[in-house]
Amino acid sequence: MNEIISLSQKRSEKIRSIFSMGYTCSESIILSYADTVGFDRDTALKMSCGLSGGLAQGKTCGAVVAAFMIISYKYSSGEPEDIFSRDLIYQIIQEFTHQFVVKNNSIECKEILLNNSIDFTNPDEMKNLREKGVCGLIIENAAELLGEILEQEF
Repeated sequence: MNEIISLSQKRSEKIRSIFSMGYTCSESIILSYADTVGFDRDTALKMSCGLSGGLAQGKTCGAVVAAFMIISYKYSSGEPEDIFSRDLIYQIIQEFTHQFVVKNNSIECKEILLNNSIDFTNPDEMKNLREKGVCGLIIENAAELLGEILEQEF
């Protein structure tokens, strides 16, 4: 049990470090878990660049979308006739979503920010978003849930 906690703590430290370097929520999740699914750094960054800020529209949180991508990549066979892996991925994503909503009240970036008294439409409030710590906490929540899922055997 202590080993699992230690691994989760190390991953949390890695995510905080990545985010503090200026990477976005989606980039932080993808970069921190790229090694678990075999993405190289450049691929991870290129495929996650436009996901943050709720797909750049206040929609689904970029950390959540990035977690979905990691889950999909890890559990998909890549074969269209493999209904089993597709159904498994849908179930895992539904469970991730449920747990994320329990912790954050929504998976929608705009709603998460509003729930934390941040107006997504106000450029001045968005400019200082990192300093307010909301996204850092959301990223850690998403990473923790993702870590728990990736440690399970399906």
